[in-house]
Amino acid sequence: MHTTLRRTAAILASSLCVAAVSGHSLADETTIRIAIPFGFDHPNPDPASGWNGWRTSDAGITETLFWLNRDLELEPRLAESATAVEPTVWEIELKDGVVFHDGMPMTAEAVEFSLNRVIDPESPVHNERIASLIGIEDIEVVDELTVRIETAEPNAAFLNDLVDPGLAILSPGTTADRFYGTGPFVLDTVTPGESIVSVRFDDYWGGAAAVDRLELLTITDPATVMLALEAGDIDIAANFPDTDLDRVEGRDDLAMEAVSTGRLMFFFLQVNTGPLADLRVRQALSLMMPREEIVETVLNDLGGTPGVGIFPPTAPWANQALEPTPYDPAGALALLAEAGIEDSDGDGLLDQNGEPFRLVVRSYVGRPSMQPAAELYLARLREHGIDSDLQVLRDWTVAVDDFREGRADMLMFSSNSAPTGNPAYFPNFTFRTGALENFGAWSNAEFDTLLDHGISTFDADERAPIFDRMQEILHEELPVAAAFYKNRLAVWHTHVQGFSLHPAGIYLVNNTMSVAH
Repeated sequence: MHTTLRRTAAILASSLCVAAVSGHSLADETTIRIAIPFGFDHPNPDPASGWNGWRTSDAGITETLFWLNRDLELEPRLAESATAVEPTVWEIELKDGVVFHDGMPMTAEAVEFSLNRVIDPESPVHNERIASLIGIEDIEVVDELTVRIETAEPNAAFLNDLVDPGLAILSPGTTADRFYGTGPFVLDTVTPGESIVSVRFDDYWGGAAAVDRLELLTITDPATVMLALEAGDIDIAANFPDTDLDRVEGRDDLAMEAVSTGRLMFFFLQVNTGPLADLRVRQALSLMMPREEIVETVLNDLGGTPGVGIFPPTAPWANQALEPTPYDPAGALALLAEAGIEDSDGDGLLDQNGEPFRLVVRSYVGRPSMQPAAELYLARLREHGIDSDLQVLRDWTVAVDDFREGRADMLMFSSNSAPTGNPAYFPNFTFRTGALENFGAWSNAEFDTLLDHGISTFDADERAPIFDRMQEILHEELPVAAAFYKNRLAVWHTHVQGFSLHPAGIYLVNNTMSVAH
């Protein structure tokens, strides 16, 4: 048996043994196995902690007050309705009849409990990223199904911010050892780094799921995903490698779907240290990025579209006036020469101040298209005299640390630029001065002022030019260079029915999925 298949089989065997210990007999159960790129590193992955909520939302375990429909429009989910009483006060009516996985009813007290545990600095699961995003000042329980929330500042997209999966509504019975959500599936067991097992919740408010059991298997290697799918070890490859599309197209036993999302693949560029602190160098590196070629070859013309700004052109708040950056090596070399970077000794490689001009680049595994895209880009740079050192690390935090601490000039990264439907979401935690994911410490006073203005402006027509200008600033100063917008691509066996990718990128399973017998 192939080595990668042996590892997949071991994961499956491990999850089956864990399930047997937990008391779930598999003899008569309907099970769907899904390969995912990222899992949990803790047996109790509280959704409030870090980015865990994105995984528990994908797994159908937790839900939020509001969500995005398939047209990326905001809709109530656990909420029934909401009213802006004042610019800083929101009154939210809750859906009646919702039950948590521990059997307790969802009430306003549960909402207060759930939000406070995220925003309270003394909470063991305090999430600074989310707390800074939503800016809640006070939460008041009005009655059993009504909660009033006051924000520190006016926030036009506050309800969108509540879509963040880290703000999952949990039972007050939640402890450090166990959390209870409202989704169609109940968390059973987690094998850190390997699998998430969940079972059907019969009292789900939206109707009990059609399958008994889900196994989400963490498989980071694209080749392993393909082999596991072909061997029947998984039913759905939720993060299918674009490079293997030719192997599955036309097969009657497999279905395929590609959905445009807000996921941006991009490079952070050093703006405060090293050669990239010179804007001309950053502009040159952007001109040398073969975006069209990456889409045609790495993504097989199906997995995405060339990057322009931080938002895909399909997003309603994208600045449509931004000009795509052409592939222009000659123009790039001219800019580099202006910055004192050229081949002064005739060896075919560029140098600066007598030293080789060599880029240190970092990325990480888990997103199948990132490494081949980075390799193609760096190959084109090499053709024009720019040498590089690319390291693709298993731990994305190590890659980030290398960049943040100045040991790398560029960091290839992936972010969902608008998972909540709020155009301030991505800029607020990636580009604001001092933001948690502003890894290159870029700072622009005009940008920060515009961001504050955009957040507090309720009129959509007035907000549009504010966010347009913010995108212009990023396009001009290049703290990041957009590579491509990544479509979400999934392939699954046709015995799985009712499965469909969601364009928001934070919902994977649903209660209508079934298995044909």
